Amino acid sequence: MGRDKATLRSDGGRLVDLAVSALRDVCERVLIAAGERVIADVAAECIPDAEGEGPLAGIVSGLRAADTPLVAVLAVDMPYASAEVFRRLAGAWQGEAGVAAAVDGSLQPLHAVYATSQREQYAELLAAGERSPRRALVLLGARVIDAAVWGDIGPAFAHNVNSPADLSSLRAPTERR
Repeated sequence: MGRDKATLRSDGGRLVDLAVSALRDVCERVLIAAGERVIADVAAECIPDAEGEGPLAGIVSGLRAADTPLVAVLAVDMPYASAEVFRRLAGAWQGEAGVAAAVDGSLQPLHAVYATSQREQYAELLAAGERSPRRALVLLGARVIDAAVWGDIGPAFAHNVNSPADLSSLRAPTERR
């Protein structure tokens, strides 16, 4: 899109505020891996990450800063994030490296839960050159849940904003499940 997605606005407000709101429904502490960016007036704690190293670097930073067994990870460009999907992902966790939903056969690593007990394994993958959270989850043996677990909620939680057309087509999230 050519600019920072966090500060893009839809009918529901800035994308970063939508993400923080969704996470506040399920997390006591909300962290934003912001690199060196300053995000004004955000109701979350901004933490540094390895700028330019991709989302896995932000995930590793969040895992290192967290003091809970699981970390809910959400990309800022997923305006229809679902607190209920996060609850179900956490409920399905049985000690794996994480739990992610598969939507139409595609793993959703940026609307998933990651185990802090595996923070160093994720960091090792990052140090070895891995940049894909999807591959990291698979390599570390994360649990994948399908529509049998989240289907009654619908797949909108996996929608992301990748173009100006995506942004202009957003409707304000009216109900968070």
